[in-house]
Amino acid sequence: MNQEKIGNFIAQRRKDKKLTQAKLASYLGISDRTISKWERGKGLPDPMYMLELCQILDISVNELLTGEFIEERNYQQKAEDNLLMMANQEIKQTKKMFFYENVIGIGSTSIFLILIFMSAYFVENSVLKVILFILSFIFLIIGVSIALKIETEEGYYECQKCHHKYIPSYQQVYFAMHYGRTRYMKCPHCQKRSWQKKKYIDKKKGKEIEISVSTGLEEDHVSKKIAIGIIEPNGKERYIEEGRNLWHGFKINKSGDYVIFIENYGEKDVDISGYCSVNPYITKEEDKKFEESNN
Repeated sequence: MNQEKIGNFIAQRRKDKKLTQAKLASYLGISDRTISKWERGKGLPDPMYMLELCQILDISVNELLTGEFIEERNYQQKAEDNLLMMANQEIKQTKKMFFYENVIGIGSTSIFLILIFMSAYFVENSVLKVILFILSFIFLIIGVSIALKIETEEGYYECQKCHHKYIPSYQQVYFAMHYGRTRYMKCPHCQKRSWQKKKYIDKKKGKEIEISVSTGLEEDHVSKKIAIGIIEPNGKERYIEEGRNLWHGFKINKSGDYVIFIENYGEKDVDISGYCSVNPYITKEEDKKFEESNN
């Protein structure tokens, strides 16, 4: 995947749409430095921003990942090539950054402890003791700050209230109450606070069709019931039902045409809203949730 070519394509389409980097960044809810990084070929847009970015630039995801407009006869082959390249690149990048985060975090903590130990037991000069003590905290703060920045940019957090997936700001991650990589933060979608666990991309094979539907009702009512599900290429139906607000990730392992359905089997009509997406990866937590719900 040619990042420089993709970057040039993003820049050209942005200029064609008469958008500045700052304006495009404001539409996506990110910084203009991120847009600049993409256009200089120093990184690729995160999957969670790709659809919205493509809508703004009036291109398809496949054209974005190819870095050029695609003729209709070559579209299917380009789509398959792009999915494969994207999957491999995302796996390598996540593993590399996760390794860096551990090395930096453990390394800065180790230096902190060594300097504290040295100043306490091996240094008699009081001035030098103070210098070592200050240096130890400087190493710790810098190391933790870099590790948190990596944690912020890799993977995503998922709201436990509405299941919205998002990447919080560095300040949110830094100041949030936490234990391990689970942090107490406000979801930008539903504006509710919950303990949200960091989720990294898992390289396990398979995809997931994620469906979320809401009726907007505050209470369940027998006259208003909905079901959501999928129909597999072999005709088999998988669904969940009996709820006013439903969310589920249906794991799929086979290629083919899938039908997504939302059924109202209540006694009255009901207005619904929601979204559907196909995720090229599933997290370990989502995979476990799927298996438990189907046992």
